[in-house]
Amino acid sequence: MRASLFFFQILFVLAVVSPANAAPWTPGVSSPFHAPDRNVTGGALPSATSAPVPAAPSGLDALTPTRPWSRFGLGVGWGMAVDSEDTLFGGGFQLQVLLSSNWGMDLFFAGYSSAAEEVDQGHRVLFTFGGGLSYFFGSGVSDRSLNPYVKLGYLFKSNEFYSTSTAESPYLTQTAFDWTLAAGLQWRFTSPLFYGLVFSLNLEASLILPNGDERDDDIDSLLVMGLRFMLHF
Repeated sequence: MRASLFFFQILFVLAVVSPANAAPWTPGVSSPFHAPDRNVTGGALPSATSAPVPAAPSGLDALTPTRPWSRFGLGVGWGMAVDSEDTLFGGGFQLQVLLSSNWGMDLFFAGYSSAAEEVDQGHRVLFTFGGGLSYFFGSGVSDRSLNPYVKLGYLFKSNEFYSTSTAESPYLTQTAFDWTLAAGLQWRFTSPLFYGLVFSLNLEASLILPNGDERDDDIDSLLVMGLRFMLHF
């Protein structure tokens, strides 16, 4: 009798504390019938919302690309020089060094010769050598865009005049130091055929202004127009 009563008491206790009668389990809260949020190693499981989410870029930061530019440039060009006396054709070389994205410095040398001999004077040869300071507009030079610029320079100029009878040596040589003002467009681009090297095509017009120390019949300004090809690195 006592054994039967003890057996029924055990069944009553199990029925009261069974999982079917337990309160609903809330995640993250320990209970006798639910394991806490832990992984197999014993550490707490990471929350799905605990990882930091990077902020999305906004404004111009997400739209403005970088503007890389190559500092040095070597170029060769062709052009013509025109004044009140002659039209001369020739070419030259240029070294360009960028001091910043907006400012650059140039060294240049060019030579020109008259296209045809004149009856009274033969032909004329012009040499120029000098340097200049360039300013690139806008946000500065980019290796993949069109870059407009202006330039102020100072140069040495030599005019040699040859007659038809003494073609071996000039009958008159006139030299001077002159200012030059220039404006141009520099289109820089890269070529996948040459391992991503940067090249440019330059279209420039410049005006050489005499200082007044030249001979009386050669005091006109000189207009120089040219096309130049450059390699930048």
